[in-house]
Amino acid sequence: MTSSSRKNTNPKPQKAQVNDYPDSIDTPNIWGISRPFKTETPNITIDDMAYRLANYPFSDYHQNQDRDSAIIEALISGLPLPTPILIQKDDIIINIITGEAYIQAIINFLNDQYSLIGLHILPEFNGRQFSNFHINDQRRLKNLTMRLAIIQADDEYPLLSQLITHMLNKIQ
Repeated sequence: MTSSSRKNTNPKPQKAQVNDYPDSIDTPNIWGISRPFKTETPNITIDDMAYRLANYPFSDYHQNQDRDSAIIEALISGLPLPTPILIQKDDIIINIITGEAYIQAIINFLNDQYSLIGLHILPEFNGRQFSNFHINDQRRLKNLTMRLAIIQADDEYPLLSQLITHMLNKIQ
C-alpha cells in the first residue's frame, strides 16, 4: 500500500471557534428539564455598558476611592472581575443583583468623578482621571470588555430579584 492510498483515520482536531459556544443557556438543558429563566452571558464593552446603564437608578452609592481605583486597575491590567448579574425586561436593565459597585466605579471613572489612587500594578496612573489619559488610551479602555450575566425577566416571576438574591445569599 502506498502512502498516497492510505486514509488518515485520525484527523487533526480542529480548534474551537468563539462561535462554537452559545452566549445563552436555553431549554432543554442536560438534565432534560425546562429552565424557568433565560440567561445570557455576553461580553460587552465598557462603553456600551456605561451607555446602557446611563439612566439606571443606582442605589445610594458610597464611593470608596481606594476600592474604585483598584477596580479600574484590575480592569486595565486584564485581571478578571466577578461577573455582575443583571435582570432585564424588554431590553431595559431593571435590576442589578450583584456587581453594582463595580459597574458604578467604572461609570464614575469614565465621567471623571475621581482620580486613581493607591495603584500597585500601574503606579504611573496614580492621580489620573479618565480625561487625563491619551485619547488612544481612553478608546482602549472604553473598548475593554467584561462579561455580564443577564437574566430575562417575565411576568411569571414578578419577584425574580428577591428570589435570586435569596438564592445567592444561601450559597455564599
